[in-house]
Amino acid sequence: MSEFSDLGKLVNLPLESIMPAEGFSAPSFLVTAAAAQLRATGGHNWVPLLVVEASDYQYKAIGNHFVYAVAQEAGLERLWCIIVDPAPEQVEQAQVLTREMVPKVNLTEASRETILAALRYLAEQPGTPLKGVDVTIAAARIAEADRSWWQDLTPITKLGCRITRGKKLDALKEVFFLTPTAPPPSKQKSSKKSTASASAKKTSSTRSRKKTEGERG
Repeated sequence: MSEFSDLGKLVNLPLESIMPAEGFSAPSFLVTAAAAQLRATGGHNWVPLLVVEASDYQYKAIGNHFVYAVAQEAGLERLWCIIVDPAPEQVEQAQVLTREMVPKVNLTEASRETILAALRYLAEQPGTPLKGVDVTIAAARIAEADRSWWQDLTPITKLGCRITRGKKLDALKEVFFLTPTAPPPSKQKSSKKSTASASAKKTSSTRSRKKTEGERG
């Protein structure tokens, strides 16, 4: 594996040593036209590919995948790359910054403004399932709700904001995640009942003991 000091460095790697991302695709016209321009300007990719080291002298592309596709089409033998820290959170950060993935916000503690911005982003996407949803009203109702115990996004369907189970609720998973800080209400009630029951039993036991001691005396 590379030395730790290689992280963050701009390095010139053989294209054959880089494994492309699975599932990436781009319009053939854009790839072909960009490849022609890359060749015409000397074949130096000024925008680097982001990679992590997979094994000794073998790398995996994790960001700027379009650069790899264009370089391959252009017939380049080597490609300028930046080696990224392979820690999952660092890879995710790199993919967010290169817009390879959509960043998520913690709905448990998100402000009304952040929730509204996320819902607007979803509503503006082509073919959005949130058509017909007033995102301003939805954001306000979500913000007002006690989200400390939410284990998933299902409670949103009970807020009367026209976000129902299925595609609408699933769309929200693209921008939100949860980190509950309290148990669900049912468990809270159960816990209170258990505490009350235990307290009652303790009181009853204490009274019974005192009564027995009084009879002996």
